[in-house]
This record gives sequence, C-alpha cells and structure tokens, in this order.
Amino acid sequence: MGLDPTLWSAPDPRLRSLDRADDLVRQITEYVRDVFWLKEPGSGRMLYVSPAYQNVWGRTVDSLYAAPASFLDSIHPDDRDEVIANLGSQLTGGYDVEYRVVRPDGTIRWVRDRAFPIADEDGIVGRVAGIAQDVTERRKAVEELQTRERWYRTVFEETSDLITVFDAAGQRRFVNPSVEKVLGYEPSDLVGTSVLVNVHPDDRSRVERLLTKVKEDPEATARAEYRLLRKDGTYGVFEGVAVAMREGGVVETIVVCARDVTSSRFIDPLTGLPNENLLTQHLELFARRSRGGLAGFSLVVLGLDRFRSITSLVGEPAADQLLVEVARRLRAQAPEASILARIHGDLFAAILQGVTGLDEVLAEVSRLEAGFGQPFASPMGPLPVTAGFGILVAPPAEAGAGEILRDALEALASAKRLGHGRQEVFDESMRRRAMERLDIENGLRRALQTDELLIHYQPIFDMRSGRLAGFEALARWDRPGAGLLPPASFIPVAEASDLICELDLWVFRRAARQIVSWRERFSRHSDLFVSVNLSGRHFQGGSLADRVKTILAETGAPPAAIRLEITEGVLMKHGSATSDAIELLREDGLRFALDDFGTGYSSLAALHRYRFETLKIDGSFVMSLGTPSERPELVRAIIGMAHTMGLGVVAEGVETAEQLAFLRRSHCEFGQGYGLGRPMDEAQVEALLRRDPIV
Repeated sequence: MGLDPTLWSAPDPRLRSLDRADDLVRQITEYVRDVFWLKEPGSGRMLYVSPAYQNVWGRTVDSLYAAPASFLDSIHPDDRDEVIANLGSQLTGGYDVEYRVVRPDGTIRWVRDRAFPIADEDGIVGRVAGIAQDVTERRKAVEELQTRERWYRTVFEETSDLITVFDAAGQRRFVNPSVEKVLGYEPSDLVGTSVLVNVHPDDRSRVERLLTKVKEDPEATARAEYRLLRKDGTYGVFEGVAVAMREGGVVETIVVCARDVTSSRFIDPLTGLPNENLLTQHLELFARRSRGGLAGFSLVVLGLDRFRSITSLVGEPAADQLLVEVARRLRAQAPEASILARIHGDLFAAILQGVTGLDEVLAEVSRLEAGFGQPFASPMGPLPVTAGFGILVAPPAEAGAGEILRDALEALASAKRLGHGRQEVFDESMRRRAMERLDIENGLRRALQTDELLIHYQPIFDMRSGRLAGFEALARWDRPGAGLLPPASFIPVAEASDLICELDLWVFRRAARQIVSWRERFSRHSDLFVSVNLSGRHFQGGSLADRVKTILAETGAPPAAIRLEITEGVLMKHGSATSDAIELLREDGLRFALDDFGTGYSSLAALHRYRFETLKIDGSFVMSLGTPSERPELVRAIIGMAHTMGLGVVAEGVETAEQLAFLRRSHCEFGQGYGLGRPMDEAQVEALLRRDPIV
C-alpha cells in the first residue's frame, strides 16, 4: 500500500530534511526483500513498513499500521522477552537481535532485526529506522553444521573404532581417544610416529599397499586386514578402511578407520572357545616349534554322536546350549597346557602341548571322555550324549596345519564308522584312504566340467498294466584309466563335500532334457516320468527352489514329468528347510517321493508332516520276500498305510517273479529292480521304448 502522507510529512521545519530522505528511502525499500520499517519514537506510530513484511511475517502491512506493537505477538514465546528488552535501546544506540517469528500457518522464520535512531543536526531523534532480514536458511545451515560437528565429535571421540589421520608421508597427525581402550596407548604416544610403528612385521607391506592405493586413486576406498601391537605386547587383528582427503587436487591426508576384529576372526561366539582360524594358527606355530626341535604335541578332535538327531529332538536353541555345556565340561577336564577349540557344528579339538606318547594321549582322551559321563540337561529331560574321538599322535615335523587337522578328522571319521563312543588313532592306512578320497574328489570336480559323467536309467513299471511308467536317473562316472565307476565309489565322496549338489543338479538337467526328448519322439510314452535323487546338502541353503525352476525353464520339462526323491534321513537332518523347499516346488507342479522308506525310526512322523505323492519301499524289504527272513506282513502294512494316506507306492529291489506276484496281489502300483530291468544307457532305453514291453 502507499504511505499515508499525513503520517509521512513532518510539520516541524527541522524535520523536513528527514522527510525528503524518508521519501527516498521509501522508494528504494519497495524493491528490497528485507523488511524496512520507520516509526515515530515518541508515539510508537509506524510511519512506513516495506512490502517484504508480509513475506516474512505472513501478515499484512495494514495490520502493523493499525497496531504497531502487533509484531510482538508473532514472536516466538521463548524469544519475546529478549526482544522487548532490546526495544528500550532503540533511541540510544539501537539494537541488533535475532529471534523467531511464528507465521499464521505455523511455520517459523528466523529474523535478524536491527534498529538505529535517526537524529537531526541538533541531535534530536525524529525517527527510528530498522531492517528486519529473514535469516532462516543461514540459521539452518549453522545448526546443520553444529549438528555435523557434534556427530563428527561423537564419531571420533566416542566410537570404539580406531581413527587415524596420516599425512601423505605416512606420519600420524591425529589419533582419536579410543586408541587408549583399543590399544592401550595415549593418543600423544602415537601422534608423529610412522604408520608402520606398531604394525606386525608380516603385515607391513599390506598396510603400505593400503595407503598407496588411495594416494594413487583418491576416489578409491581401500580395505585391508592387519595386526597392530597393543601396549601390553599382544597383537590384535584389525580391518582398516582408508580414504584420501584432497586439497587442490593433491592428497594431503589419509584417514584410516580400523575396527578390531580379533574376536570375530578367532573366537567362536557360541562357546567362547578359539575357532578354526585360531586353531589353525596354533597348529602352524606348534608345527614350526616341533621342526625347530622344541616340544612336540598331539591333536585330538571329537564329534558328538547323533547330534543331528538330537537337534531334531530338542530344537536348535537347546542344541546350542548343549554345545555350550560340552565346551564347559571340556575346559574342566582338559589339561592346563592344552588349547581347546570349536571347529564347527559339534566338532571340537584339543591341542595337547608336550604330549607325544600314545599312552599319554589316550590318558588325556579318557579325561576328556569323562566329561560325557553325566547326562546333559534338555527340554526332554536328562539326555545321555557320547562322542567319537580322532587322535593324531605327534604329527610329522614337516606336516602343515591343514594336513594335521585333516589327518585327525580322518581318524574321527573312522571312529564314527565303528559306532558310538569310539576312539581311533590315525595311521598310514587312514592317510592312504584320505588321499584316495582326495583324488576321487579332485577327479570328480574335473569330471563335472568334462564329458566323463553320464546317466543310466533304471526302468519303473506300472504293475497294474505292466507297462513302462518311467525311470530313475542314476549317475555314472566313466573315469579315464579306471572305466565305468559304480555310484558307491564316488557318491559318498561327493556327499562329504560340496560336489554332491552340483552332481545332483547336473543329473537333473540332463535327465529333464532327456525326458522331454523321449516324450516327443515316442508318442506311446508321452506320460513318462523321471525320478532324480536330491542330497540333504541342498537344504542347507535357500537356493534349491530357484535352481530347480531355472533348470525347468532351460529344458522345457513339464514339472509333472519330474519326481524328486528325498530320503527319510534328509527330513531328519533338515526338517523345516526341507518342508519350505518342498512347498515352493510343489506349487509349481513338481512331485516328490520319499525314498528308502522303512529304514529309519521316524517315517510315520515324516509322512504326516510333509506332503509326498509317492512312497518308495526300501529294497531290503522286497528282496527278503521268498527268503527265510521275509516279512510279507510288513510290506503289506506299508502299502496299506500309504494307500490310506493317498500315496502311490514304488517297490524297489524286485528281482523274482514271486516277488512281483506278491506285490501285485498287495496292490502295489509301481516296481523297479533287476528282475524288471537293470540301469541302462540312453541307447538301451530307446530300444526298450521301441519294444514297449509288458511285464
């Protein structure tokens, strides 16, 4: 709005010069974003307010003309007293104050308000002028900077990580206070020292490469793991991350944030014992000492018997508590100079320092075994637990840590094969067997990348119609120099390693592709199916369902043409994981068979818990039919129970006409065995399909 002339003009001649100046200022301030105001000192009347008042206060200029003191109503209550106190100085030296304004819409703006008196040549104050500037953004920036400074101060001073600033030459310029609790030093102890001063000698080149990398590529973030010497003389393991700070394009400083990972690298979080990493380091150290003629040592490893069954029985939390109690008892029984470790799962180890005689070692093993004399507490009540022991007495001086541990585990595996609560001492025959298995494992790994593997298909017949119904896909290995190897010679080795999953999926992919081809080429067999075995190792991760679906998409195999066979042992070891995978794949139309039924003690529970389409009677029951040890009533009971539950039945191991006749009388739907058809290669299968046999 325009200025009221009656308010602006001054009757007093002495103020006419001020009037002219006021008019000039008024014209200028119409275009300024800051609020300019002018008022009469005695009456407090507002003579002029620039239009910017409405933008900052959110209120009209007219409202301020009508009630000059109304601007105080808009000031934040926490700032109002300070503003009122400053108003008294506007006729003397003026004031400069910052405060918050609450706009009608509730938003808050920060204002810097400066007032100063305007006097004539006689010193009489005729006007008070002021400029109110919106400083909200500046205040926000300052507050953000202060917040960041608090954050940085907290990070640098309160974090448990060790933060060090190096100059380009690798000299420490700053070390945060956490160095005292992490390494035991005062920051002043390390400032000014070289980056390598307390780095383990074996790790110094690694730290030098860390700093060199970020100096050469300032945009990079470098990471390395190294050991730092503590003030008490011990070393800790740290993971360091380095970044470069540039000034004018030149790297001036390097900041390294190092996290203490000693515990996570070397200590088992469940039991508090050293883990396999630390065990390996100790074995390397003792092996070097032994080669240097110092005291020798022996290694004992132990594994709990039936631990997977125990876990299924009591649940994983209770099983973990069992392992904690095992560790406690081993500590109580182990000799003082020994080093205990948890390798993984239910496997533990004890390094017996200075114990190199067989009788001495066996005496110490007896002490460790005594820790299992009393039952362990569990949700199911007192639980008796036994363990197998693998013993390596005074390993050869030239042996490395990996070989030492492998030999002890080989002895444990031998003890486990003998039964529960057994002990075995490693000998050369075990080493030969271990080397043979290693040779098979390496050869099988190569075979998966070449054409050495193939599939044989064993026919499965529909015993109601006598016609061919499908096949079970069985892996074979045509190893150069050894000929065609039976599954028993390499499947256990694959099962003990990570190869079994790759082998199963290789068979699955080839068999799926083959069943598609046979269905298309032999029209009378368009409903053929193929069964593929799955190891329990597939259920230790969560990728089985995705990998199976990928193979189906690649091969174009209809899900109904595939039956995935899972043994009862898999269900016991991987219960919930197996159930989840089965449900995911069943949703896509895949069918499942429970293999080797009758060989375990929880088959009925498994059938109630999981949804299968087919039950396969273990061949040992079928092959006993017609012999003195036959149990025909048991076979009939299994078939009847399966039918009651809506399951189809496949009888394995059919070898004679009498067995076939019995199974037909018992209404068993499907059969396979050498009496019906041996495993055959692709050419033999196609000849069979052309004959379209009836059994």
